[in-house]
Amino acid sequence: MSRNLSPAELNTRPLTESVDKAALKAWMVRMRRYPGYSEARPAPRIASGILLSLLALPLLGFWVAVVAGVVTGAFNWEAFSVAGVIVIIPALALVAALTFAALRGLTNYLKGFGQWKRWYLLHQFADANGLEFNVITDPSTMPGTIAAGGYKVTRDDYLVVPTEPGFEYGTVTRHTRTHQIAGSQPWAFIELRTPNVLPQIMLEVKGSKTRNYEFRESQRVALGDEFNKRFKLYAAKGGDAAALTIFSPEVLRTIDQNDHGFNFEVIEDRIVFHSVRLFDLAKPKEHQRVFRLANIVGRRLLANAALSTTAATEDATQALAGLTFDGTLEGGARTKTQMLRTRYSVSGTILGILVILTPIVMLIAGALM
Repeated sequence: MSRNLSPAELNTRPLTESVDKAALKAWMVRMRRYPGYSEARPAPRIASGILLSLLALPLLGFWVAVVAGVVTGAFNWEAFSVAGVIVIIPALALVAALTFAALRGLTNYLKGFGQWKRWYLLHQFADANGLEFNVITDPSTMPGTIAAGGYKVTRDDYLVVPTEPGFEYGTVTRHTRTHQIAGSQPWAFIELRTPNVLPQIMLEVKGSKTRNYEFRESQRVALGDEFNKRFKLYAAKGGDAAALTIFSPEVLRTIDQNDHGFNFEVIEDRIVFHSVRLFDLAKPKEHQRVFRLANIVGRRLLANAALSTTAATEDATQALAGLTFDGTLEGGARTKTQMLRTRYSVSGTILGILVILTPIVMLIAGALM
């Protein structure tokens, strides 16, 4: 077993030791010359924090008005008819959800301060364990649902484990743009390389809450009563045999015992674990969790990928022939028969409708209070 795949042998002391301020300052001066590190300047973060706070003010004002009305008795309780209650309760629930999301966003934003110290500690951790720590690879060659729908994909803070079989882990971001309005979606990822090229396969784990596309049910692979309630397995055309070989019952039981919010995707020559629950790379336990997953789950998936059917591998190789994967998504689909086909997301559609209706519902609720 490769030393770097053993979580017990990881040297996590560099993440918890006190930092020499002089050494940190000298390191910062040296690293400012490199791409990506200049983004740690405080002025842009302060400006974006002010804008984020301004977005939260209307929600704060709404709750202040509600509390003041209850405390002072300014509400006209007689106006609360059955119809009024039916409108107000969903409105309050929606505003509560938006408030929670805004507060969580502010909390995550504030964690971004102290970035230089964090990067310094991660470099020290990588050096102590024979790893390589990187900040922003632009563009990334990450394929699959992480890349689909974006115009660019970047790996942000991530580490490379060079020992065999080797893997990478950290944060990958899909950048989207609609009518020149830019957005981004960050994911936590663990990526391993397979010994052969395979059709696209997706294992969705119940409770993972990973943002991905809704796949057509016609591509779903039956897993049997033991696993159908916990997992959904999808495979592109001709990939059923490979999917059942890679995600064998033994592997599914192992994932069920060791998974922590990841979905699993096989695409081209890679196996990618991804989750919307981002890694906190400043914490030793996060690295130990990653190495445990790579050791227990990743190795078994790679072994099964090597045993997958030759026919599926040949089909995938032919479908991918002549294509280049440079992280950009211009033009049509990358492949035809070897890619999963998607359908509209019901939850995404509902969320879009709610966002549009939120101001209207708040106005109606305000009129009834």
